Amino acid sequence: MRKAVLLTIIAAVSLVVFIGCAGSNKMAKAGPDSPEGMFVAKLPSASGMGRLTIIQLFENGNAIRTSVYVGEPQGDYIEEGTWGAENGVINVVIENTAEPPEEIEFVFRVDSGGLTSIKYDETPFGKTKVRFTRVPEGF
Repeated sequence: MRKAVLLTIIAAVSLVVFIGCAGSNKMAKAGPDSPEGMFVAKLPSASGMGRLTIIQLFENGNAIRTSVYVGEPQGDYIEEGTWGAENGVINVVIENTAEPPEEIEFVFRVDSGGLTSIKYDETPFGKTKVRFTRVPEGF
């Protein structure tokens, strides 16, 4: 079971890195307190063993949010949007995959270890804060 989870994580991060590198949205060589980079959180899901949510912030202001369901690949999805930063606060606006699509705003505080939610749709997660950990560059 642990091997399957690890393989899912590796596949998810590889997919996101491939998508991010395929276009002109090059990742910045950012310092530890910079908002540019890749961040991941393991969150619960209604079915299965949970999901990995990956947020990528590119130096050109583009953003990608990827959700990978552990043990249930048919539910995976990728959403695109934009982001901006001011005074250590990150605003991410994603266009979701609903019909019709709608914009969802997330707000985070950035620190050397990652992102902590200030505003995030936390209803399905049962948490007061969602913590995204920075993925080391070159992973």
